[in-house]
Amino acid sequence: GAQGWIEPGQTSEEIDNWFKILADHQMPCARLFLMWNYIEIKPGLWDFSLYDLAFNAAAKYGIRIQATLTANHGPSHYGKEFWYLNQGEEILTDKGQLSFAEVYINKTIEHYKSHKALEYWWLQNEPGQPPRNNNLAMERFRGWLEDKYHKIDVLNHLWSSDFNSFNEIEYHPSWDGSPGFYSPR
Repeated sequence: GAQGWIEPGQTSEEIDNWFKILADHQMPCARLFLMWNYIEIKPGLWDFSLYDLAFNAAAKYGIRIQATLTANHGPSHYGKEFWYLNQGEEILTDKGQLSFAEVYINKTIEHYKSHKALEYWWLQNEPGQPPRNNNLAMERFRGWLEDKYHKIDVLNHLWSSDFNSFNEIEYHPSWDGSPGFYSPR
C-alpha cells in the first residue's frame, strides 16, 4: 500500500488517478490522514467532500483505506497554535480543546464508519512524543500518579521528595533525564 495526503486544491481527477495507480500496481490499501482542519472549515461547519472523493475513488478501484484521525491539530478558528500548519506534532495541551476534538472524532467516524472503502482507523499519527510540560499533561499525570501510588507518602519515599499532596506535584526539569549517579524519578 501507500500513504495518501489529500489537501484542498487537489482535483477529483488527481485523487481518482492516485487510487487507480495503487490498483494498477497491486497495492490494495492506502493510509489517509483525515485532517480536522480541512474538514471543519468554520466553527460547526463540516465539509467532508475532499475526503469523500478519496473514499469513493478507493472504493471504485478496490482499495481499502486506513483512516488516520488527527484530533491533535484543530482548525485555525480554535486557536493561534493551529495557524500556518497543516498538522500538529503533539497532543492537545488545553483541556478546553478536548470537547471540540471529541466532536471532530464523532463526526468523522459517523461519516465514514459504514463506507465500503474503510478498512480500519488509526487513532493518532505517531502517538509517542517527548515529555511535554503543559497544564493538561500535568493534570492527567497527577491523577495517574495517585492511581499508581495511592498515598503521597509512598511517592515521596520512592521519589526522594516531600509533597503534601498529589495536586502539589509540578513539572521538574530533572524528569527529562538528570545527570548523576542516581535519579529516583
